[in-house]
Amino acid sequence: MTTEAVDGNTIARTRLNAVEWRILAICFLTAMIDGFDTLILAFIAPLVAKAFALSPIEIGRLFAVNFIGAVVGGLGFGPLADRFGRRTMLLVSIMLAVVFTLLCSLASSVSVLMALRFLAGLGLGGVIPMIIALTAESMPASQRTAAVTWMFLGIPLGAVIGGGIVAATLSYGWQAIFAGGGAAAAVLIPLVWFGLPEPMKAVTSVQGKASLFGSVPAQFAEGRLAAVLCLWLGAFSVILSSFFLLNWMPSLLAASGFSVERAAFGGVLLNLGGVIGALTISLAVRRAGPYWPVVMALACGCILVWLVGQRVGTEAGLLPLVFLAGMGVFGAQLAMPAIAASLFPPSVRGAGVGWAMGIGRTASIVAPVIGGVLIAAQIPWPTLFLVIALPVLVSMLAIVAADRLKPRST
Repeated sequence: MTTEAVDGNTIARTRLNAVEWRILAICFLTAMIDGFDTLILAFIAPLVAKAFALSPIEIGRLFAVNFIGAVVGGLGFGPLADRFGRRTMLLVSIMLAVVFTLLCSLASSVSVLMALRFLAGLGLGGVIPMIIALTAESMPASQRTAAVTWMFLGIPLGAVIGGGIVAATLSYGWQAIFAGGGAAAAVLIPLVWFGLPEPMKAVTSVQGKASLFGSVPAQFAEGRLAAVLCLWLGAFSVILSSFFLLNWMPSLLAASGFSVERAAFGGVLLNLGGVIGALTISLAVRRAGPYWPVVMALACGCILVWLVGQRVGTEAGLLPLVFLAGMGVFGAQLAMPAIAASLFPPSVRGAGVGWAMGIGRTASIVAPVIGGVLIAAQIPWPTLFLVIALPVLVSMLAIVAADRLKPRST
């Protein structure tokens, strides 16, 4: 039986050793804080709107700038990680997030806040491809896909836990919330510096690259082009539906007759369902690989989203359907990074994962806008949810195609 350190070599072990558990724990904590800091503006939007007398449209622009920064960060920092190393660029990303999140607490105007949130978003978006690549390259081959999924669960858990902390500390003002988010991210710097190794294969492979962004075109090499494009389509489509549900589900439940409190609980159920769904998928991938468990989750999610639309207007049985839809749609979305990590070799994994997640996250910018247009058009609920379910179906077909078209050596 062969063995492996943190160099990405194929091994037969089925259990993690102490070093691998430490790496997984640090990457999980990084994902949690990244998830909280990325959504921090959503938690304090009412306070920010009051402080700067912002209209809903202006708040929407602030949200968009935040997500645009995250998309650009994912697209840019992923290839740089292939050139300079995962841990190095992870530290740079965290430092950017720390500095500009802290500076947000000092913003004196909305234009300054928008600029700072864009710059903080660069760092926050850059964190994701690094921790996915670090986790994938540091785990035993038999546990790699599941470990990436477990690590990525830190993002929704960070948003849930962080939201509770914000709710308890709102009386201190929005500036204090930004300061707390920056301070929490600062804690990661010594943990990453002392606790994370640099995967040896990744370091060796990047040292010989002549071009700074050479891994961007290289991600399509060795017959991966068609599979990569399908993965992009799958990630974009499922995130499009996910962010529509995340942004509009409480409003839709309220329109269905739920109280404001129970409608808000529907949003919590979506996220909770996603966590349970991703954990279930992580168990299945150990036997079936990452593709088909995600395909089955998307198929179930598509049907369940459609069924939610059939039940809107009646309270009976609607919340359980929302939870199950979250298991399918959000669970599959949270497992997408594991597919990306398995598709690319270490030499281009930073670029491959960064671009796949970056392209997918562009859907988070347009989803709330599209949702607002559809709701304003007063489309009947069953038809509206059928429209929401269609991108989930597209995502399912795209992942099936990615599995068929990926290089057999993968």
